[in-house]
Amino acid sequence: MEKFNHWSSPLGEIKADFPPFIEELAMREQWNIRCHPEDKQFNDLSDILLGERFPENPNSVVQGNGGAKVLWLSPTEWLLVKDKEIGEQIEKIRSITAHLSITDVSANRVILSLTGENARTILSKCCDFDFHPEVFHKSRCAQTLMAKSQAIIECTGENEFHIYVRNSFSRYVAEILIDASREFC
Repeated sequence: MEKFNHWSSPLGEIKADFPPFIEELAMREQWNIRCHPEDKQFNDLSDILLGERFPENPNSVVQGNGGAKVLWLSPTEWLLVKDKEIGEQIEKIRSITAHLSITDVSANRVILSLTGENARTILSKCCDFDFHPEVFHKSRCAQTLMAKSQAIIECTGENEFHIYVRNSFSRYVAEILIDASREFC
């Protein structure tokens, strides 16, 4: 995206050390949204940004149209992630409601992808969380600590995960993932 042409990854120097099942994803639009689901404009907001209703179940993810998805972060907070720029949609939303906080956090986090049959074991080495497939399956997400760093972990498939970690901690978390995966390389 043109918006990110000037941005350079904090992981640039260590990408060569990534095993084939860990990669840094290209920058995506990320918007933190805060509003009340009881607000009468909530449905309009969901329709404009996602084409679906935002998730209201804790730690769930809803896929929408146009490559967009929304991760539930709290009863009144969501993270919108989209491959395309959404500036026009944001302006439309701001014009329909004042009971809303929507903040561009795109440059705030790096998104790492972890895939493969050992992905859950690697995550379990780095994080005190239950990654069993019956508990943590596709369309689930969780905010947790990963190697003492705040992270959002999203299950995108049977053994596929996206890990959203703040830029300032991304190198540290990537090194922890690399170390945790050494026995599988």
